[in-house]
Amino acid sequence: MMIKSKQLELTVTAKNYEEYNPQTFKGDDRFIECSAEYVLSHIEPVEFSFLPGRKFIVFDTETYWTGLPANKMPPSLVRRYIKSGSRDIPNDLPFCISLCDGKHSYVVYDDLKNRYAELRKLSDMLSDTSVEKIAHNTNYDCHMLANAGVQLRGRLHDTLYASKIARGNAFTHSLFDIAKEADGLYTWVDAEKTERKCYDPVLKFERMLNSYKAQYKITDYRQFPHELMTNYTGADTWNACVIFQYLYQLLQCVDGWEALYDKECAVGKIAYWAEREGIEIDPDYKDVLIPELTKEVQEAEEEIYKTAGRMFNINSGAQVASVLTDLGYGKHIKYNPPTEAMKAKGITRGNPCLDKFEMERLSNLGIPLVDLIQKFKASQKLLNTFAIKIYDMADSANRVHCNFNTIEAKTGRFSISSPSMQNMPRRKDARVRAAFTASPGWTLYDFDFKSQEAIVLAHYSRAAYLLEMINAGHDIHKATASIVYSVPIDEVTKEQRGDAKSVGFAVTYGAGAEKVANMTGKSVQEARSIIARYMKNIPEVDIFIKTANKVMKERGYVRTIDGRYIYAERGREYACVNYIIQGSSAGSTKARMVDIYKFLRANNYQSKIVLQIHDSLNGLIKDEEADELLPYWRWLQTERTLFRVPVSVDVAICKPTWRDKTDIDIPAVRPPQEMLDKMEAYDIWQEGIL
Repeated sequence: MMIKSKQLELTVTAKNYEEYNPQTFKGDDRFIECSAEYVLSHIEPVEFSFLPGRKFIVFDTETYWTGLPANKMPPSLVRRYIKSGSRDIPNDLPFCISLCDGKHSYVVYDDLKNRYAELRKLSDMLSDTSVEKIAHNTNYDCHMLANAGVQLRGRLHDTLYASKIARGNAFTHSLFDIAKEADGLYTWVDAEKTERKCYDPVLKFERMLNSYKAQYKITDYRQFPHELMTNYTGADTWNACVIFQYLYQLLQCVDGWEALYDKECAVGKIAYWAEREGIEIDPDYKDVLIPELTKEVQEAEEEIYKTAGRMFNINSGAQVASVLTDLGYGKHIKYNPPTEAMKAKGITRGNPCLDKFEMERLSNLGIPLVDLIQKFKASQKLLNTFAIKIYDMADSANRVHCNFNTIEAKTGRFSISSPSMQNMPRRKDARVRAAFTASPGWTLYDFDFKSQEAIVLAHYSRAAYLLEMINAGHDIHKATASIVYSVPIDEVTKEQRGDAKSVGFAVTYGAGAEKVANMTGKSVQEARSIIARYMKNIPEVDIFIKTANKVMKERGYVRTIDGRYIYAERGREYACVNYIIQGSSAGSTKARMVDIYKFLRANNYQSKIVLQIHDSLNGLIKDEEADELLPYWRWLQTERTLFRVPVSVDVAICKPTWRDKTDIDIPAVRPPQEMLDKMEAYDIWQEGIL
């Protein structure tokens, strides 16, 4: 369906501290509660002068939780979770949609009882690929529309992505804070025809809504009065429309940012489909895993109290330090400097330092209680953070639909939450991974970038020896160990390779000898010696690190290979090398994901990307496609253009479960040119969300 366009008058909504009173409430006449038919006959997509010839509308959904437990959720509905502190707040369905064209925000209400007949009337308009769509956290709203059976096609924009690129040093990326930053660039005219700045000290309708929410203890947004909700959600889409203009023009000011933004939007669409697909879990394994871990936690706790000679709060650093002191280990405990408040009270020593790394150091000293506490916490985390949560979040088809946070980290690296897949143990204790499996006729495969970050470090440092070894097909960690220990590469031991790998990671992350000692089990003096040999024999790395630190200190940010600016946190300038390496690795991974996704879709494969974990892509491969597709996938994922040396890919089959990984020898085969041409021509924005 084609709909006409109209130029936008640059205005933004003002909000203030008024309380909601139904007797005196005065809404904004730009925000209209109406029917779908009214929207279709009145909405006029906006055109922006900085993007000539293109038309846009802004959308947002307001949503609620059905109250159903996850295992009662039908496969057609994908539950989304909103993080609130440590809690995951479930949301299932929309009850209204707001659509803004820069002149008005139109708000249409509907519900499940009506089978969303009203919202579905908007499908033709929302499927018009000549009109681009803008939202803030777009994937969330796409899921809500898909759950209601509302189709959406065309280029999708996300003001959250734009903000994280153009405002990489911002503390928050909320619509309110971006509007505050844009103060003075745009104006709005109030009911008295007075021109005002774009930012008013508070968001009027949001303040009203939050106050009303607290007063009446509202947990379901459907309980808000329609007139208040209409103005609240209408203001959000109105402000998002204005903010998009502000942010996009910032993107246009820096070389490479528009291309980076386009890639992030494409990856967002890929993540949407991975979230929609979900990952299958074995329901029967629950009765094995959870009782087993519960028993381990209980036994570990009992052993801790027995060793300590008393009960105490295992999660209290002060109490752990007290017990260790009583047992004669107090001299090994490090303490943080006292805070200013402590100093004012005459306290000369801060709280005990018992973080993950310090506990590892104490464990390496052979303190039995520390080992038991480490075991207890590991089992407790496996049980509560992973095992129980995974099964609590599985739907009626035994599938878990994670949240893919494609641009959450400042480096652009993925994180996956609800549940946290990337933090799930994979080496020391991979039992929880055994919950994930594949249906008959399908198999999980792991496509792992081989030594990705170490190779990116070699690229940036231009270390001639390392580049030569990589090009010759040698393992980079063995090559590093060879030169550090002055032994032929084929005589490098497993321990020497591990030491070299640990040092490489340590220098990348800005860590020192103590961290390397903890990682390798060596003394600090031995670790310091290994680092010195590393820097002496590969001097280009030391030069790169010093140069990067100088650049970060002088201009406050470093730049990744695809143009992302990553800004320094005060006191963490030393992490700049990690920012460059991790950010450039993430940029490469995302580019490879886009190609693989387009290749699969363009060539009608049923196989799909289901996870991105650390340096790996996980694919759900149709068994009948495996022989042909696996070599193509490996070739497509191999990074051969961004860096001075290629980043190759190792392939493993995960059968019968994700835990059971077995490396397989798969050649990297370039697909036929016809298939690559289809990939290049494929437009993911022509796809719908259903």
